[in-house]
Amino acid sequence: TFDADEESCRAGVAGSDWGGRAGDYSATNVDPDRDTFWHTNEYGRSSTFRGWGTAVCEFSIQSGPVNDSPVVAITAPADGSSFATGSSVSFAGTATDTEDGVISANLAWSSSLDGSIGSGASFSTSTLSVGVHTVTASVTDSGGKSGSDQISVTITPPPGADLHVESISTGTIAVNGRRVRGSATVTIVDNNGTPIAGATVSGDFSGSITESATNGVTNGSGQITLTTSGTTKSRNPSIDFCVSGVTGGGLPYDPNDNAPGTTCGAPPGGDPTSITVAGVSTGQQGVGGGNKRGTASVTIVDDLGNSYQGATVTGDFSGDFNENGKTAVSNGSGVASFATTGTKKGKVNVDFCVSNVVGGLPYVPNPSFTCGNINASKDLAASLSLEQAAYTFELGQNYPNPFTGTTSIGFSLAEQTHASLRVYNLLGQEVATLADGQYNEGRHVVTFDTSDLSSGLYIYVYKAGSFTSTKNMTVMN
Repeated sequence: TFDADEESCRAGVAGSDWGGRAGDYSATNVDPDRDTFWHTNEYGRSSTFRGWGTAVCEFSIQSGPVNDSPVVAITAPADGSSFATGSSVSFAGTATDTEDGVISANLAWSSSLDGSIGSGASFSTSTLSVGVHTVTASVTDSGGKSGSDQISVTITPPPGADLHVESISTGTIAVNGRRVRGSATVTIVDNNGTPIAGATVSGDFSGSITESATNGVTNGSGQITLTTSGTTKSRNPSIDFCVSGVTGGGLPYDPNDNAPGTTCGAPPGGDPTSITVAGVSTGQQGVGGGNKRGTASVTIVDDLGNSYQGATVTGDFSGDFNENGKTAVSNGSGVASFATTGTKKGKVNVDFCVSNVVGGLPYVPNPSFTCGNINASKDLAASLSLEQAAYTFELGQNYPNPFTGTTSIGFSLAEQTHASLRVYNLLGQEVATLADGQYNEGRHVVTFDTSDLSSGLYIYVYKAGSFTSTKNMTVMN
């Protein structure tokens, strides 16, 4: 063996006295103490193969720059913080990198619920969704390395504004033998869907067992199970229940938000299938110089009794004004407002009838307010939708509605019996008793003076024997 010189090593030849190279066997070794590599080449003569030669070449390895990952820290808000929905939440963070320095301005912020929510070292947002967010701040340096940090932030729903009936489930409870009582479990929630405890629920059973004014108070789950005092031996009893009022619970009661079919007097549950005219009221508007325009308000509802928005109402003015084909669109309260183009001085007589309604549901004309029928403002019986030929237990829609000051309410009885007519506000508080006593068979009309009431939606409940009906009226004082 021999040691090759540096030049021979570089040339890859084991010595000038060697002949043709017969073999080339290589191995690479590392010396950790000297931080060097060396490479060994072994050669053999091609003619006589007299031995092996080794050339050792040493060279140092110089380390290049190392790219470290950036370090990210979220400094605000604190991990686990909670905020009310709509609140402004301020986020801040830092990002440092060994090679690039401070790169906080390049931070990208994202939420597990809402996706991208901001960028930079700090920002604020008030649009985070309700729920628990995992918020991530991340950054990538110039060398392609990334770093991130995460926190948890909870957005809570707003306080409830009102409460309503979410659901009713009915059943039976065995008493003895074949006899059973009817039961109904009512769930009360606020407008956020949060169960409401401490609400007093009143309602009526019908079907195989008929009982009125049953009431109870909701528990911590927002539920109350009511039972009948009477029993039935029916093999397949029919148990129905509707809610006539809800009080307490710390929030006002809004029956318009009740689940379909849960409110006494409302049509059966399900989706609405048609719209109609619930009422027409007329008036006048001063425009200066003693001149007045005629006005009319038309209320549109669906067959579940809910106000209907977006219906195009067409109708005609008559009386002291003769203007046909007037159109208006119902607002969020279901009211379409009209005004005459012409004006008159002095006392004016304003009538209005509806010729057509176009909306997202089929229109079912109400004869009381339809052009070509008896004028609604001239015939109270028609406006109350009560037939005089054959009396039944029935409650009419108040007229006018909406109204200012006074309105009239009609009801009929199929036979002589005790009847009551009471008015409630949205808190479920009784504000007036319009009837309470024995009434003969036939039609009856009462006048309701609302001069002491504030504007808003009110509910009136008619009970005659086992019959109960509920309707809404709108006061515009």
